[in-house]
Amino acid sequence: MESIRLLQIGDIHFPEWRDQQLVDWKDTTVPSRLVRSAVPNRLQNAMRKAVSTCASQEISGLLFCGDLTSIGQLGAYRECVDYIIDNFRLREPGLWAPAAVNVVPGNHDIDRRSFDPNGPDIFAKFEPLVDAWANRWEPILVGRGVRASQLGSNGCSAGVFSMNSCVGCGEQRFIPAPIQNVLSRWIARFRARNPIEAEVLFVEQLDTPSFEETHVTEVCESVEQMAPDTVVLILAHHNLLQQATPRIDLYTDVINGGLVRSRLASRDRPVLYCHGHIHKSPIEVVTSPAHPAGALVSIAAPLFVDGFNILELHFSRAGRPLGCTVRPFKSEDHGGMEESQPTRIPLVPAPRAPMFIDDLLRAVIGATTEAPVRFAEIAARVREAHPTAADEAIAGMLLEAEWLGITEVKDRSAVPAIWVIRRTGP
Repeated sequence: MESIRLLQIGDIHFPEWRDQQLVDWKDTTVPSRLVRSAVPNRLQNAMRKAVSTCASQEISGLLFCGDLTSIGQLGAYRECVDYIIDNFRLREPGLWAPAAVNVVPGNHDIDRRSFDPNGPDIFAKFEPLVDAWANRWEPILVGRGVRASQLGSNGCSAGVFSMNSCVGCGEQRFIPAPIQNVLSRWIARFRARNPIEAEVLFVEQLDTPSFEETHVTEVCESVEQMAPDTVVLILAHHNLLQQATPRIDLYTDVINGGLVRSRLASRDRPVLYCHGHIHKSPIEVVTSPAHPAGALVSIAAPLFVDGFNILELHFSRAGRPLGCTVRPFKSEDHGGMEESQPTRIPLVPAPRAPMFIDDLLRAVIGATTEAPVRFAEIAARVREAHPTAADEAIAGMLLEAEWLGITEVKDRSAVPAIWVIRRTGP
């Protein structure tokens, strides 16, 4: 079975986590250089594991979910861009094409002191981030529009749309006009004497996530035009669904998140939505009864020092998308990172499953029963009708049938010889 693997990395917050070490440091009289030499550096460990995973897993694309830095530290943002370029060897010829590396802005990446919040250009605040990538490697970050890129491998394809969910971040909220009019003289005198304090008292800076509506329309129209055999993936910083932990604050959710969520869930195909921001890693699926063939699959990446995700997109022999496996890597107490239990997300709605069944797959399904059967017995039954069918092809058919909800394969990560299979669907 063919697949495309993508590495999803959440908030990095460089340099906040650059020197953070995994240690319960009670005796502060111990020399810091001794401590640094003896305990793990969490960011370095996470990066080391991510890079080694790319080398061993044949990763086709990188997804960076924003918040490379904290509180708008532009110098630190540039340092993090260099850190990413160096560790993933982006400049090495032939290793990474620009289309394979996708990044979006995060709310913490914006330097809110460097732009005029009352100016006519709401996207000007993203230009330093755009330049940071363009001047160091390639112009892969787009602040003013949607960046579309195509990933492919062995006849399989995925379309990635990088979207800016931070359009409203850094905007200002003012005292209501009637109150300002009554107090105008007093405000003017106070502002003349205390301009910095006046900004705090009379102007509230918002961390208001939002999408540009025309960008949302552009993506939805592009999705409608895409080939049905292409997996649709959207990369953004903010979550569309409220986080599980109650958050008490103003405008913390995407203000047009319901609109975006509704439009994406109403496509006649599944849409994967990859994000960061909440420092947790829930996976949630939104469906609409009016559009049974569609689904919005929300996949969150944790804080990078806590882990990352491998997204494995699975395709049939004909190159049709079957499912997505999210393989999380999580930080352990000892400082290392280990792969944990994967989550499987079928991408074929039940009504469309018959469209995937050809003669060979029908024979493989017919060889299964509700009682568990070993792989060798199923292979023997299939060869009664298809004598030249190889074990590898039969194994691939069983995995396809499992994604279609027809079979269940026990120990699928092991070699087929020890598989135990049973029929679970029609």
